[in-house]
Amino acid sequence: MGADVMERTSHKEELNEGFKALVTNLFGQAKSKQAIEVFEEIVNDRATVTAFNFGNLKQEIIKEVRQELATKDYVHAESAKTRQEMAEMKQELKAEMAEMKAELKADVAEVRQEMAEMKQELKAEMAEMKAELKADVAEVRQEMVEMKTDIIRWVVASQFTLVGIAVAIIKLL
Repeated sequence: MGADVMERTSHKEELNEGFKALVTNLFGQAKSKQAIEVFEEIVNDRATVTAFNFGNLKQEIIKEVRQELATKDYVHAESAKTRQEMAEMKQELKAEMAEMKAELKADVAEVRQEMAEMKQELKAEMAEMKAELKADVAEVRQEMVEMKTDIIRWVVASQFTLVGIAVAIIKLL
C-alpha cells in the first residue's frame, strides 16, 4: 500500500509503562486504551490492512492534547471564578451578619431602655400610691380621732344628761 500503511507481522514488542501512563494522562482512561493499542500495533509492525496516516494521527493527538489543555484551563478558570464568587458571597454573608448583629444589639438596647423607663415609671407610680395610701391612712386616723372625740363628747353629754335626768327625778321625788 503506501508509506503510511503498516503491514501485519508476528514480531511483538511491549510499550514502556511510563509511556502508557503519559498516554493515559493525555487522552484520559477511555481513549488511552485505544491509543496504546494503536501505538503497540505501530511498534510491533502489526498494523492491520487499514491505513494509518501518521500525519493525521499526529494532528489528532495534537488536537486532543490542545482540547485537554483547553478543558483543564477552562476547569481551572471556572474553579477560580467559583472560588472568587464563594469568597464574595462569604464576605456578603459576613457583612449581612454584622449588620443583623448591630440591628439586634440596637433592638436589645432599645428594649432595655424601655424596660428601664417602665421601671422608673412603676417606681414613681408606686411611690405616688404609697404617698396616697399614707395620706389616706392619716386621714382615716384623723377621722377616727375626731370620731373618738365625738363619741367621748356624746358619752359625756349623755352621762350629764342622765345625771341631770337623775337629779331631776330625785328632785321630783
